[in-house]
Amino acid sequence: MSDYQYYEFQAIDRPLTKAEMAELRQLSTRATITPTRLVNVYHWGDFRGDPDVLMQTYFDAFLYLANWGTHQLMFRLPRRLLDLETASPYCPGEGASARAAGDRVIEAIARAKYLAELAPREADVWQEVEALIGAMRAAEYDRAVQLLVDLRDLAARAGRAESFGARLRELRLRYPTRSALLRRLDQAGLPT
Repeated sequence: MSDYQYYEFQAIDRPLTKAEMAELRQLSTRATITPTRLVNVYHWGDFRGDPDVLMQTYFDAFLYLANWGTHQLMFRLPRRLLDLETASPYCPGEGASARAAGDRVIEAIARAKYLAELAPREADVWQEVEALIGAMRAAEYDRAVQLLVDLRDLAARAGRAESFGARLRELRLRYPTRSALLRRLDQAGLPT
């Protein structure tokens, strides 16, 4: 499998100046840089810029996607719209954070951090999935599917997508008559 990394930064409150665009060009000769955005796709190597620094200095939104399951989303908002004290309670530790940056608040949602926290509990999460399915209730099915998506992403990140697929097929075979569960699995894009 080849690497795929997608970086996109958006300037919303104000356009970048020519000098700022020149500074950003020093980070990548291949990036698409306009007064309102920077986009770069990598199939090998890494972006030399630090997204935290770029968000603090230039941009208002950031999206990062990688084919091994890492996702990151950041927003920089004026403190008059969202202060740190208001944002912090919504960042309980499963991959979300908020920090002050001058007159702005930067809120980050990092799927990689959450998956890293989930990895040591993988066996327990599979048991939780089984228990939730055993409850035979819609809300528990929804939570089980959400956890299965997390387990799929964790497996993909670790290069174990095939073993996850085999375990999921086994789970589907054990519950062939639970149409509500199977429908949720299909809707979540979990393989058969």
